[in-house]
Amino acid sequence: MIPKNTENNIESTESRIGKLCQAIVSERTSSKTPRFLFQDLWDKTAAAGLFGVGLPESFGGKGGGLTSVAIAGRIITEVFRDTGFSLSWLVHVLVSRLIALYGTPSQQATLLPSLAAGDKTIAIAISEPERGPHPKHLKTKAIISEEGFVITGEKSWITNGPLADLFIVIAVSGEREGKKTFSALIVPKESPGLTLSEVSPLPVFKGASHCGIRLKGVRVPAGNLLGEINTAYETLVLPFSESENTLMIALAAGGFFALKALLMEALPPGHSTPDEFFIALCELESSLHVAKRASERAAMKLFCPNAAMEPLFLLIFFKDLGKRLECQLERLLCLMEIDRGPLFTEILNDLKSAIGLLEKSLQRKQKKAGQTLFEASAFKQKNDRKPLLG
Repeated sequence: MIPKNTENNIESTESRIGKLCQAIVSERTSSKTPRFLFQDLWDKTAAAGLFGVGLPESFGGKGGGLTSVAIAGRIITEVFRDTGFSLSWLVHVLVSRLIALYGTPSQQATLLPSLAAGDKTIAIAISEPERGPHPKHLKTKAIISEEGFVITGEKSWITNGPLADLFIVIAVSGEREGKKTFSALIVPKESPGLTLSEVSPLPVFKGASHCGIRLKGVRVPAGNLLGEINTAYETLVLPFSESENTLMIALAAGGFFALKALLMEALPPGHSTPDEFFIALCELESSLHVAKRASERAAMKLFCPNAAMEPLFLLIFFKDLGKRLECQLERLLCLMEIDRGPLFTEILNDLKSAIGLLEKSLQRKQKKAGQTLFEASAFKQKNDRKPLLG
């Protein structure tokens, strides 16, 4: 069981998850193999109960909230050294949490035990070919029928799609004031009319699998509606996207810890170590410590009513911190004349991609937040201004 109040139990949570991950790694039979095959690692992670992090204990989960998920994601990335696997793990957990947060008692009782155990995999289908995830451009429709809904359309870039037993499909189900409204529907993979489609492989996060789905008159019962009808984009999709963006910095923090470990393992034995290396190593460690705490704090404060802009500020800070960590690692490599190696390069490329996507996703939010801050400051200055005494 993971303590629910993770703010006061972070060290306990870190210790428990760290031991579980180290136990999995210790089972690797050959030290020459840097990582498990994906399915082996998935099965071992399931056996350790790590797919239950952040899910209710009453349904077989480990308990805890987003802070626990952040801690687990960081440690999984650091110890397993497989950013693609970490992304798959994170998406499964976050989509499973949608069932815990928005599901009916029947949906929760039916689905959560197998999702927490890793016996079943769930994915969310939002984006569409050549249209992306923007609600204005989505066309997949869910028409109400006597039995429930009939879904027709196509989705793409579904993380964990090839592994999924279940899809949460976001579909247009109505219109309000000239704008589309959306519903979320739980669709089993074996549903008649549902077929998988291939997408081009990504050059990063290679361990994570993606696909598309085509839905031709797929019928689902009314009981497969997740949450309220015609409200899914605002109440489900946007919070999911916020959670994914925020939790990705925890994976990135874990990735930088993994790079530091790879660097230390590559130090040539008996090689003289300059003082500059020790200074640079201490600077790297201080940045890693801040990255770890920032990722935990961002997860802890996400969706807190009194958090104001703090989660956004932490994401902006981490974006710049990630670039700093990259420079610090490069300096250490140069000081000791160490080659990157293929695994180091792969992880670093994944982290660069993640930080680049974070930077892109933050631009609109930063602009809006900056305008709010400017207006608040201008208003305060205007009201605080006192007339000059003659």
